Amino acid sequence: MGLFDLINVEHDCYNCGSTLSNYQTKALDSCLVEYKLGDTIDLFDLEIIIGSFDIHDYCNNCNYQIEGSAYIKDKIIWRVTEKRNEKEVVIAEYTPS
Repeated sequence: MGLFDLINVEHDCYNCGSTLSNYQTKALDSCLVEYKLGDTIDLFDLEIIIGSFDIHDYCNNCNYQIEGSAYIKDKIIWRVTEKRNEKEVVIAEYTPS
């Protein structure tokens, strides 16, 4: 299994509607760090300035596997999407105040 990092974005399970609180990823440092939209990704070993990385979640209520992506722009996590029926659906997006 190993370690992972969390992207804290509340979302609903697409299959049953249960509320879930975060996604997991092994694309970053995998040190159990928690991020939220608007946080800066400043990792020495990763040069992610713009792009995306895979995220996932699992609904314990209905055993549904959720797959998605987190998008980085200027080293900031700014969007989370899920893959639903072969389409990419925006779940949350960072809007600076």
